[in-house]
Amino acid sequence: MRNSHSLHSLLWRGAAALLAVSVTIFAGEIESVRPECATEGDHVILVGSGFAEEPVVKFGETEADVVRSNETHVLVRVPEGTATGTVTVSVDDAVIEMEILAVGSPIVLHLSSHKAVAGQTLFLIGRRLHGGTAEFVNGDEVVASVELRGGFHAAFLKVPEDLALGEYTLSVTNEELNSGACSAEIEIVEAGEASLEAIEPEEQLPGAPIKLTGTNLGSLGFVHVVWAHGDDEPLKAFGFSNGFDRVYSRVPYKAEAGATYEVSVQLGDDADSGSVEYTVGTPPAPEITELEFDEGPAGSLLTIRGKGLVGGSFKKPVVEFTKDEESTEAHVLYAAPGFRDHHDEILIRIPDVEDGVYVITVSNGDQKSEGVEFEVKELPLTVTSMDPDHQSSRGPNGPVIIKGTGFGSGDAPNFALPAGRSGGGFPTDGFGEIDVIWKREGADDRKGFVLFHTDRTIIVIPPGAWFDPLDDGEYTVEVVINPGEDDEESVEAGTYTVD
Repeated sequence: MRNSHSLHSLLWRGAAALLAVSVTIFAGEIESVRPECATEGDHVILVGSGFAEEPVVKFGETEADVVRSNETHVLVRVPEGTATGTVTVSVDDAVIEMEILAVGSPIVLHLSSHKAVAGQTLFLIGRRLHGGTAEFVNGDEVVASVELRGGFHAAFLKVPEDLALGEYTLSVTNEELNSGACSAEIEIVEAGEASLEAIEPEEQLPGAPIKLTGTNLGSLGFVHVVWAHGDDEPLKAFGFSNGFDRVYSRVPYKAEAGATYEVSVQLGDDADSGSVEYTVGTPPAPEITELEFDEGPAGSLLTIRGKGLVGGSFKKPVVEFTKDEESTEAHVLYAAPGFRDHHDEILIRIPDVEDGVYVITVSNGDQKSEGVEFEVKELPLTVTSMDPDHQSSRGPNGPVIIKGTGFGSGDAPNFALPAGRSGGGFPTDGFGEIDVIWKREGADDRKGFVLFHTDRTIIVIPPGAWFDPLDDGEYTVEVVINPGEDDEESVEAGTYTVD
């Protein structure tokens, strides 16, 4: 029995230890607070991990209203009654400290450069900056002060011409309230020759953002960044200088992938920063991840999605249909690069080729994707959906979208106006390609106004959407291709209700 009791005790202690470990693992943690300073009523973001679905946030002992939250971020407003000075902020059991200033105090969140020369213009981002005075403080002494020019969140200031070299605290005073702990540090240095030292990150693709670092890289504002490659005409890109040691720019869209350039910042007609070498990145081979459809007729539209289909230069890629070692290039209508988690998209018109199974490839520069099969074939006339399927007789009413197959390539629009209207020069019978007709027993057939169609989609304005409205009741909507021709064909799209 004693051994049994000991075993149960051991198991219980082990389970309790595991539970404690689990609690530790899943406890929330605050990594930072942005911004690090605030006043009552300001919004702040707490960044961390493991936050509860409905976190309890306190500033000291005062609970705050949570505006929005997820597992890693909590947006809150600093509550009324929060004490000034260093305050402990908690999210459930996790804590961090931040500075709280008196209500109405200005706050410096960002300074364009933490090094500057006398006479240089700087840019501030913060809160309650309008009408304020920027003070250069050394120890407890205000050495110089200048008025800010700008608004509530952003302002400019000019460093005094006679300000001595050295390190200062740059604070803002507004109506006797001071930014205090929410100020910035700055060092005044000697003016010197411009020098570009580095570009990061390495091997970015054409069009990608980069940061150039060095000293004396132009006055605050726009500068030209020059990219030289052998005997080629130099490329130029716009950059924005922080006024001293950084320029924010992009790799030129026309830069050659994999090529090495001599990059410099142009500071005047005959002056530049000197140059550093930079090798442009090489994109991975294009990858087709999805075809909107895997079959369709020649002349119809097709969307191709994937990765690396559109280069940084935004040049249209080459899309080829290959069969029996013979390739035909498709017409690319547009090519859109993907952002964040979205894939690149290319819209093409399927080339005028014979029916059969083809391999589609996408070439971007010297790189070509793996092939994906697509069958070129005529599709039967079908309708799979019509949305919406009703309208109000009191209007106005929007377009109806009909989905299906076999609608034709859509080379020409179909201008079909209500019966009895002149149409101002537009033909009332369309181009003999496609009609969408509203039918009802005992009433005349009415044509819709086809705005646009592809082989699989029709966008049509119902008759009477603008004038001469349809009577209340149910209508049968019919799609007719090649109306009036020997090969005319029709299909019912569904029932459309007017009430």
